[in-house]
Order: sequence, then structure tokens, then C-alpha cells
Amino acid sequence: MKQSAKLWANDASKVLYLLNFVRSQYDNLLFFRREDRVYVITHVDNFKIIGPTRKIFDQVKAQLISKFLIKDLSSVDFYLGIKVDRDRAKRIIYLI
Repeated sequence: MKQSAKLWANDASKVLYLLNFVRSQYDNLLFFRREDRVYVITHVDNFKIIGPTRKIFDQVKAQLISKFLIKDLSSVDFYLGIKVDRDRAKRIIYLI
């Protein structure tokens, strides 16, 4: 069981590479795809998807759902103990 987190991280990385994501050189949990400016952050068994439009976001979510048995927990309110607040009209995210 001690290896389960590492095995999950390896599986997630393989799938993200297959979907043309590149791992950040600064953070092993951050993946990005330049062509559509999508970012995926992995933490334990969670994916956080950040994209420029709802359409692109939904496409990436569908790709991940086709590879993993996952459920959508809707938008992020808290992440790693940090409150996430956003102003969609201004396209600003506040970390409180």
C-alpha cells in the first residue's frame, strides 16, 4: 500500500503524456498543453483543470473521464487549505 500513491502518479502521468501534456520543469504535479493553454494539476488522486474556455475545459475533462473512473466535484472552493474565490466577469482568481 505504501507504493499506491506512486503508482497512481505514474498512471496519471502516462495518461497526461498520451493526451499531449508536458510536465512542468518547476513542479512535478503541474502539466500543461501549450496549443490550447490548458493546465492540469494533480494531487493524490485529484485533477484540477484550468483552461481558457469552458469548451476546452469540458474537452479535457471528457478525455480524462474516458481514461479514469472519476467524478466531477464541480468548481473548487478550497484547495490544500486555501480558499479559492473567482470573479468570472473579470477573469480573476483570488487565493485567500
